[in-house]
Amino acid sequence: MKHKISRELFEYWNRRRLGKNVPDRSAIEPYDLGRKLVDTFLFQMDKSGEPLFRFCGSNIANRYGRDLSGENFLMAWPMDERGEVRCNLTMMVQSGLGFVAGFAAETAGGGIINYEMTVLPLRGESEIDQAIGSLVRVGGHEETNRVRDRIVAQTLRTVRVLEERDKAFLEPRDITHQAPPLPRASHIRKHYGHLAVVIGGK
Repeated sequence: MKHKISRELFEYWNRRRLGKNVPDRSAIEPYDLGRKLVDTFLFQMDKSGEPLFRFCGSNIANRYGRDLSGENFLMAWPMDERGEVRCNLTMMVQSGLGFVAGFAAETAGGGIINYEMTVLPLRGESEIDQAIGSLVRVGGHEETNRVRDRIVAQTLRTVRVLEERDKAFLEPRDITHQAPPLPRASHIRKHYGHLAVVIGGK
């Protein structure tokens, strides 16, 4: 993990396991997260297996220009990447292992920012059906205007499964996805129904 917040959230999650494979949702206390709470999110699988945001920290809401609570976690990703993200969520539920995703985001101002997203499983009443995670900036374009800094498109670059719970935040293993080099802002596609528009394309 690149960012301090990602590592600290993982370490907290690891402590709250209390000897179990996965911590119970009831073992997670918001006030324990302190300043990390603004970069934290929580989602839960509904009856049909769709991951819906239950909580969205204020920094994350600012990055997307809205509170994501109630929205589907998968909808933030391009149509052709949602299947892969869903596969990682299925792996998480079945194995009890979290993962770290790196993605590139285009901003409303036309810049590209690199983000790190950590997703860690939680057990509900009887099964793993929830997750806590963090979303933090790890590089890219610098933008001070909040409106211009808003994410308008994003593309997955890497996914790393956290296997060894006591060492994973130091040595995550790449197993799932290696995307091409970071795209230019003009090459990120936006989808409108069945149409795909390449910004700046000819």
